[in-house]
Amino acid sequence: MKQRLYNALNIKPSESSQVFDLLSVQFFMGLANAFLNIVAFTLFIYEFNIKRLPWVYLAVALLLIVLNFFYEKLEHKFSPPFVLKTVIGGAIGLLAMLWIGLSFGNTHEFIFVLLVCNTAIYMVTGYAFWGLVALLFNVRESRRVFSVVGSGDIPSKFIGYLASPLLIPIIGLPNLVWLAIASLLISLYLFHKKMKKKSWEQLLKKTAHAHHHDAHEGSHGHQNIISFFFENRLIFAISVLSVLSYNVFVLIDYTFISQVKMRYERISDLAVYIAVFFAIGRLIAMVLKLIFTSRVIERLGIIYCLFVTPAALFLFCMLFFFFDGYSDYNVYIFGLMALLTEVLRSTMQEPVFFILFQPLKEKLRLKGHLIAKGYTLPPSLIVVGLSLLLFFNFGFSLDIVFTIKIILANLVVW
Repeated sequence: MKQRLYNALNIKPSESSQVFDLLSVQFFMGLANAFLNIVAFTLFIYEFNIKRLPWVYLAVALLLIVLNFFYEKLEHKFSPPFVLKTVIGGAIGLLAMLWIGLSFGNTHEFIFVLLVCNTAIYMVTGYAFWGLVALLFNVRESRRVFSVVGSGDIPSKFIGYLASPLLIPIIGLPNLVWLAIASLLISLYLFHKKMKKKSWEQLLKKTAHAHHHDAHEGSHGHQNIISFFFENRLIFAISVLSVLSYNVFVLIDYTFISQVKMRYERISDLAVYIAVFFAIGRLIAMVLKLIFTSRVIERLGIIYCLFVTPAALFLFCMLFFFFDGYSDYNVYIFGLMALLTEVLRSTMQEPVFFILFQPLKEKLRLKGHLIAKGYTLPPSLIVVGLSLLLFFNFGFSLDIVFTIKIILANLVVW
């Protein structure tokens, strides 16, 4: 029975212990993210005009620039297990303060802050988790294992999104924050417990040695601008792709949220729609990621897999010109495109990017993850946020077809 499970997941028995340990931790981190997403997005869409969303992008960008700087210092000084524990603990404390603000402070302002912090928490916990995973597996193992490890949050988000509409009438929408806190506490407890297992002793010794070695490793010789900022041409190349992909993802997210805002007036209906939409996306992603992604990566190879997301989105964009003039079709097609984006982002884009860094030294793997996932998001948020504000200022109508043209321009370059 176990062997069938390993074959279905495309992992080896020797890898199974650490894979399932990571899956359990990722499960509860994902559950926390699901509850937090429902609260943050529902309250913001209900409370604010959609034209405030670009300001959220700019606030997230500034916050991430600061957090990335401190996170990199933390990552260089301490081991990945300690960093992950610290990040989860910090997220728990921040969420508790945000709930107090929502319940007893200026609700309007704290809703804005909650959406900003929601993105920051998701990003920084992702850095810490994948920084740890990157040190566990080599290049060949990562092709099979990364998609499975990253799938831990998919069933948890599916459960969280479906449970939220049932829980909201009982405990209230803001109190879902406490379920997010409880989920993070469980993930912290599980991770602390699993760190004591013998199978993790090798990792702890390995990371300690790596950090000792990196501390004595200096830079030598002449450095160009790429070497100075990125230290490696591969990190630079993936970072460029990452900025382009973030431009597309942020534009699609913005347009989708604006369409949802126009169609729902009651907060309960809004919460249900967002929950069901995210749940469907997680269900599709779970099937693809657990069964197909690792096999597709092994068969096609990393480079060809880089084409999957932009090519699929490009073909989807062509549908809008085929149905030109049918505005109702445009709305439904864009909803499906937003769903496809969520699925491709988690099942193909992120695993492939992470795998590409595996041939690098351990220090550069961690730096590559942080730059490609973290440092490239703020520039994209700033570009998209400022562009949207300029469009609003000059009276441009940001309908779906106009947005699709901007997305196509980014996809062609991508």
